[in-house]
Amino acid sequence: GPVSGTLVRDVMLQMNSLAGSIGIYSSDIQSGGLYRVTVNNFVAGGVLFDGAGSAFGSINGFVLHEVQLFKANTGGTSGYGLRIKDGSFPAQIDTVQVYGNPANPLAIGFDIENFHFIASSINVDGASTIGVKLGTSVPAAVITGYKSIGATDSVSITTTGKVVIVGHYPTGGTNAIVDAGNGAVAKTIAVANFTPIYVRGG
Repeated sequence: GPVSGTLVRDVMLQMNSLAGSIGIYSSDIQSGGLYRVTVNNFVAGGVLFDGAGSAFGSINGFVLHEVQLFKANTGGTSGYGLRIKDGSFPAQIDTVQVYGNPANPLAIGFDIENFHFIASSINVDGASTIGVKLGTSVPAAVITGYKSIGATDSVSITTTGKVVIVGHYPTGGTNAIVDAGNGAVAKTIAVANFTPIYVRGG
């Protein structure tokens, strides 16, 4: 619900593998955010910020710093670590780690839609179908320092916007980049041929 300037810090949330559980949710976050927060054993999602239909019309200006999100060992291939949707202004996102489970992988580590995604020092570990998904309405994205371990597709890009990734190091999995080419040249770069710097126009 509505959150303005509230900072949750130094907290570990235990979701106890509860079906459908989401660790932290807000539809109206305006500034504030999460600082040194761990969500353990979630099933549906670790953190969900979704501004669709919110009182303010979007989510804006929050901080995510030293956040760890651990999926429960249940639910099959499903769920997301961090989902951000419908925001007008960028947030400060750094040192966020998302962990899947080899027996019950995440569908998506970072699921971003209609939001300027600017992030540094992020990580997807364990197992995930997609490490970072930049959806069709992402205006722009800048990622500096991203490691994925075992994600089938480390980065999936369907946006028509500009994307810059610097310091991208996928290990395991299949593809480092899958770019649908909306507004740019479609390309798939295998993990074996990954590049630590990727720039595409909009």
